[in-house]
Amino acid sequence: MAPSALQCFLLLLTLTAAAASTIVEPAWEREMAYIRDWVESKFSDRLHAFKDELSASRLEAFASELGVSSPQATEVGVGAAEMPETLGKEALSEKVANLIFVDQPIGTGFSYSHDPRDIVHTEKGVSEDMYDFLLAFYAAHPEYQDHDLFITGESYAGHFVPAVAAKVHAMNKAKQGPHLNLKGIAIGNGLTQPDIQYGAYANYAYQNQLIAKTTYEALRVKYPVCATAIHACGTNGSVSCVAAFYICQTIVDPILAEANNMNIYDIRKKCDFGPPLPEIQTAMLADIMRSLEPKIPALLEDGIRFLNFAGEDDFICNWIGNSRWMAAMEWSGQEAYNKAPWVNFTVDREFASNFTGTDLLGFLKVKDAGHMVAMDQPRNALEMMRRFLRGERMGSGRANFLDHVV
Repeated sequence: MAPSALQCFLLLLTLTAAAASTIVEPAWEREMAYIRDWVESKFSDRLHAFKDELSASRLEAFASELGVSSPQATEVGVGAAEMPETLGKEALSEKVANLIFVDQPIGTGFSYSHDPRDIVHTEKGVSEDMYDFLLAFYAAHPEYQDHDLFITGESYAGHFVPAVAAKVHAMNKAKQGPHLNLKGIAIGNGLTQPDIQYGAYANYAYQNQLIAKTTYEALRVKYPVCATAIHACGTNGSVSCVAAFYICQTIVDPILAEANNMNIYDIRKKCDFGPPLPEIQTAMLADIMRSLEPKIPALLEDGIRFLNFAGEDDFICNWIGNSRWMAAMEWSGQEAYNKAPWVNFTVDREFASNFTGTDLLGFLKVKDAGHMVAMDQPRNALEMMRRFLRGERMGSGRANFLDHVV
C-alpha cells in the first residue's frame, strides 16, 4: 500500500550561494573566516532588517532551485498561493510529503556557527552533523519519528545525499540511537562519481553541437590522464584531489571556450552570472573529485530505493555522465538494471521524460530541463517525486525517442 502524505518525511539537503563544504589544509582557515563573517553580518543582528533584500535574491534563488517559491512552506501542498504560475494551485491539491529544507554543511546559507571548530572538512563531518540534526529534530517532533524518511538533494548533493544516507543506514544497522525509517534517496543532476562523469563532458558537448569533432577527439585523448588523477584521489584523498580538479579542468575549459558563453547549467541559455567567489571555490576543492558512489550499493542491498534524475539540458552534471555511472555501479541488481528498457514518463498524458530502471534503482532523463529540474518543470518534478515516494511505477511503454543512449 502506498504511504500517505502523513507517513512520508522528505529531507532536502541544499547547497546555496555561501557554500563551504570541505577544507583540508589549516592554511585555508582565512577563507572560512571570510565566509563566517559574511554569514554573521547577514543573519545575526540584522536578520529581520535584511529579510526584504534576501527575499528578492537568495530566498527566491534557493526556492526556485527546488520548484517552490516560499521556503517558509514546510509541506508540499502548503503555500500554494505563492507557487509559480507554471505549476498552478491545482497541482498541489494533494499533499505529497512533509518537507524540510536544510542548508548544510555549517557555513552554508542560513546554517552558521560562531565557533570555527564547527566547520567540517569532510563528508564524514557533513554526515555526522546531519545525523545529529535529525536526532534533534525527531526529539523535538516525536510525531514524525515513525514516518518514512527520504533524503534528497541536487547538484553537490550528489556528494551529500549518499554520505548522509550511509550514516543513517550504518547507525540503524548497528542499532545505535533511535531507528530512523530511511526508505529512499533521490539526487537531481548530481556530481557523485567524478571519474565517469568527467569522461562524459566531451560526449555531451559534441552530441549537442557545442564543440567541433576535432575538439571532441582531442578531449578523448586527454581524458585518461584526468581519470588516473581522480582514481588517485579516491574517496579520502586531499592534495591529490585538488590536483585532480585542476588536471581535469583541461577537459572542461576547452568546451566552455568553444561553446561561446554557454550557461553550464542550461545549454539553451547564455551565461548571465559571474564566476563563484575564489574563497568559496577554494574551500570546496579537496572534496569535489572524491567519489561517493561506493556508499550507495549497501543501501540498495538493504532495500533503500534510489532515484537519480537529470535535466537533459544541463552540461555540468549532465545526464550522460549520470546514466553511465549508474550502469557501471556494481551491486546484486546491476544486470537487471542494465537490461531494463527505456520507457516513457508521462504527466497528464503528455510526454515528460525517459525512464529506465527497476523497483530499487531508477534513472530519469527529464525533457526540457536544465540543472534545476524543479524550477524548469515544476509540475513534472512534483509528479516524479509523488510516484517515487509512493513506490509507484515511473513509466510504461517503450520510449518514444531517446537521443544518444550510452
